[in-house]
Amino acid sequence: MLACAGVYSATRADAAGVGTLKQRIGGGESRVQSLAGAVGADSQRIAALAGSIASLRAQIERKQSALDAQLAELRRTEQQYASVQAKLVRLERFQALAETVLREQMVGQYEAPEPDLVTVILESKGFQDLLERLQFAHRIQQQDALVVKQVRAARRAVAAEAIRLGALQVREQNLAAQILGERNWLEHTAVALEAQQAVVERAQSAKASQLAGARAQLESL
Repeated sequence: MLACAGVYSATRADAAGVGTLKQRIGGGESRVQSLAGAVGADSQRIAALAGSIASLRAQIERKQSALDAQLAELRRTEQQYASVQAKLVRLERFQALAETVLREQMVGQYEAPEPDLVTVILESKGFQDLLERLQFAHRIQQQDALVVKQVRAARRAVAAEAIRLGALQVREQNLAAQILGERNWLEHTAVALEAQQAVVERAQSAKASQLAGARAQLESL
């Protein structure tokens, strides 16, 4: 009777031990499955972030190329603008000088006594010389006035070109600033995603270590 009781007690203890082992195995398998799923989810998240980062880096490269081209165009426009401005300054100075010379000639002609026709005739060596003297004086006046007129027209044309280039320069500066802002925004976004990726990778590494430990523990049961 006592022997039977001992056998019964041992059987119950073995059954309890087996039940506990099964429970531990089940818990271990559940933990392994959960950690494996978490590691897999992190892998998918890392892959998605890597794809987004690669796309952003490609966009940043294109924006940088566009920015470099725009800055090169802006530098060319600035050089043209500086050249036109220098030309405009020279023309303004030449116009002022030409107008001064013409004004002085007109004042001199006004203040000088009108040449006596008889004197001009007597000083001339002939009728042809007389005509040449009169025509020469007339041509000088016309030429001086024409020079001033042409200089004024050239100055107006150069001033208009300077205004056009100045406006173009402002537009190109604004466009370059816009492209730079877009590139910087993309760079900021890419850096933020890279930081997220680093966080997920660290979390995945920790979970992978836990998974390896859980599997080792499960195999030891």
